[in-house]
Amino acid sequence: MSHIAKFNLKITDEAALRAALERLGCTIIEGKMKTYYDGYQSKVPSSAYNKEVVGKDVAFGFSFNYKGRNCDRFGIVKNDNDEFVLVGDSYGYGIRDDVISNILENMYVSSRIDLNVVPMLEALGFVEDSSQSATNLQTFA
Repeated sequence: MSHIAKFNLKITDEAALRAALERLGCTIIEGKMKTYYDGYQSKVPSSAYNKEVVGKDVAFGFSFNYKGRNCDRFGIVKNDNDEFVLVGDSYGYGIRDDVISNILENMYVSSRIDLNVVPMLEALGFVEDSSQSATNLQTFA
């Protein structure tokens, strides 16, 4: 897996991350991620472009469908700052790293708001005006 990269996406809320992946239709694989050669790995290999994540345990891997292709060489690892970071190998999928990162980041922020901010505001007596709060987030489809 010589093309593995660490994306510039840092996440602290695992529940919101999992909710975001679910909303995006991703399949989650606990404790490992797929390799370029159809195997699995539980640690980020030494061939990764960013040495900060080399040797880190894979919290979970995930896959998604993009233009009819199963894109499955992605994972989430914890860095030294206890943040979740996206790693993966997008080589050959026809989707740029920054697009993957942006889609996941936008859905993560939306999920975090839904899981944390909205209940807090509702507890304070605020009511959501759904006619003005609809958002269209980009997905992998």
